[in-house]
Amino acid sequence: MTQRILIIYLISFCFAFAVGSGFYGYGIDFHGLYTRPNLDMGDYQNWLGYRLSSLSVYGNHVGVHLLTLLLSLSTGFLFNDFCRLRSINSKFILAVFLLIALHTWPIIMSATNAMRQGYCMSLVFFSLSMLLQNKKKLSLFFLITSIFLHKTGIFFLIIFFNFLIIKKLIQYIKENSKRIFLFLVSIFLVIITFYSYRLFLNTGKVFRVVNGDFRFAFFLINSSFIIYFIYKYEFLLKHDIILFLYIFSCSAIPVILIGYNWQYERLNMMMTLPYIFVSGLLFNNRSIVICWMILILTLLFLTIYQGMYNALVDEYTFKKVRGLL
Repeated sequence: MTQRILIIYLISFCFAFAVGSGFYGYGIDFHGLYTRPNLDMGDYQNWLGYRLSSLSVYGNHVGVHLLTLLLSLSTGFLFNDFCRLRSINSKFILAVFLLIALHTWPIIMSATNAMRQGYCMSLVFFSLSMLLQNKKKLSLFFLITSIFLHKTGIFFLIIFFNFLIIKKLIQYIKENSKRIFLFLVSIFLVIITFYSYRLFLNTGKVFRVVNGDFRFAFFLINSSFIIYFIYKYEFLLKHDIILFLYIFSCSAIPVILIGYNWQYERLNMMMTLPYIFVSGLLFNNRSIVICWMILILTLLFLTIYQGMYNALVDEYTFKKVRGLL
């Protein structure tokens, strides 16, 4: 085991202990639902997620410890793989970046509130880590497992299959036609997923935004990612994870078009850190760390500015606000 892996484990266990002990507090979903021990509810896409999120052993809630540990490890391993991709060997950079990332919206909110989605997100991160290592069978294994934790798992599993199909097809496209092919793929994916969502999902209801409205920002990220990597298609085809995020971007846009507002934000929240990691790859080794730090610190600032930590409270405060005392 290398020193870098030891650092990831050390930080992950410490963060899991801090979150599990209630140091940061917890969100509404945790207090209102996941404090009930060993929940037995939901269908095949949710039952395991409910069970693990509320997992209790001898009266001790261990589900939150387990979730936070998985989130921390998956984030650390994924970032470490990006560092290896660009031969960045600094243990200090790894430790500092991981510590900051764990305190941003995607991780802290998943660990303390949106727990089932957090379990799913950790497996998606493990899957992306395997994809960076060109271990597609293991990547697929993690995604298949994720569908039993949260309904978003099937979304990412379908993206993976689309990724395999497009990666195979593009090998038969002439070099001077690949940009046009990717443009047509993006149009096709947006259209086909839009009508698929309308066919299989309940589109008669418009879901409101929860707290801060990040729809426009995420829509801009999704659109810019698609446009930029159609133009820079050589870079897209060089890294599987970029192609995966490209397909994700095409598949996420129709979610907002059918009125699934907070769902759209949650899906993009799950991919915010991978977007940041990939953005750094556009720069040379001198600038990549600066880019990563600017983006992750911006995300940390937005997390604090939007009051996400203020929404996390202890059990006494939650009951007092809800009039349960």
